[in-house]
Amino acid sequence: MNTTEFFDSTRMLYPLKGYGYLKEIFEKGIEGKKVMDIYKEIASLHGVTPTSVERAIRYCIISICKQKEYKEIMNEIFGSTVKDAPTVGEFIKQIAILSQSPIDKMLKEAGISAGLRGYNYIREAVKMFGSPDFERGMYRRIAEKYGTSPEEVERAIRYAKIMALSRDDLWNPQQEPFDNPKHYPTNKKFIVYLAVSLI
Repeated sequence: MNTTEFFDSTRMLYPLKGYGYLKEIFEKGIEGKKVMDIYKEIASLHGVTPTSVERAIRYCIISICKQKEYKEIMNEIFGSTVKDAPTVGEFIKQIAILSQSPIDKMLKEAGISAGLRGYNYIREAVKMFGSPDFERGMYRRIAEKYGTSPEEVERAIRYAKIMALSRDDLWNPQQEPFDNPKHYPTNKKFIVYLAVSLI
């Protein structure tokens, strides 16, 4: 089940405010955002408080859990039998997993945390792969998009790369196609490896 299927199958809850807030949250995207920041963003659009947003979404979740026909949907979302209504944070996190793009799933599997500044930069670089911008001016293009410097982009990507490659449970450098498996690959080689893994 993806987010489109979820909202299609629960559209009977449309009159609930929390349902509308949930739809807005996923239409806007939640990459790298904290739950409280998400509440604040939606609250500012509707002239209400973040607490009101959280309360409305919580009521919507409880309504889903109470109705027999929706319990199966909730079980499918969480991959197990849901006995009690999850918290709003747990629910949003689980729905976010369903809504992840192939790039996001690949970055997660590679051990690159969405909380790192380099996450979005690597994501952009992977999307650029194969274009003239990737070969020339990759850091500059990404820096322009995020309002930072090319040097900051390079540093953040390097840090995220080292964090991922230092995790023995995810990577075995001896098995990766890098020139010298005893040393970290360049940022560009690392991004090429990630991009090719999507093909």
